[in-house]
Amino acid sequence: MLYQSEEIGFYLSILGPLMPFMYMESMVDGILKGLGEQLSSFRYTALDSVVRIALIYLLLPRFGMQGFLFVMLVSNLLTSLLNLHRLLHVTGLRVQWLRWVIKPVFSFLCAGAACRFVLQPLTQRLGLPLLAWAVLGAVFTSVIYALFIWLTGCAGPGDFIVRRTRKKAGERDSSV
Repeated sequence: MLYQSEEIGFYLSILGPLMPFMYMESMVDGILKGLGEQLSSFRYTALDSVVRIALIYLLLPRFGMQGFLFVMLVSNLLTSLLNLHRLLHVTGLRVQWLRWVIKPVFSFLCAGAACRFVLQPLTQRLGLPLLAWAVLGAVFTSVIYALFIWLTGCAGPGDFIVRRTRKKAGERDSSV
């Protein structure tokens, strides 16, 4: 829609699902550094660089952009999962598969299906422009996702509210 190119849409459809892993990698890397695990973070970054260079050397000449997309996929999954594994080890946390993975993925699939099978036919009948459909789809999908997250017990209504805490008189701002 923005670039008037189906090829760009293909690339976004491949890279889009990587965004949560890219975000997780960034957050978990920062947490590890805050916990004094800079060496682990450095090792994973160095390993990622070696893997990227090797895969680019092997795949890019033969597969072009599709090879590069595969390199991005492998690299981001590798570093985010290594960082997460280390964080769980250091903190002693155990993965809550049902709450952290299965229920959110189920909620995402339900929201996507609702958008595809309910909203899309409705907006096509109404003849909405593509931009209006995209905005409406994003809002609709987000609301349905939040609803399913709530219904599955992953989060309650209070988890969707941004709360600001007031500083007490004489208290310093710790965010600086």
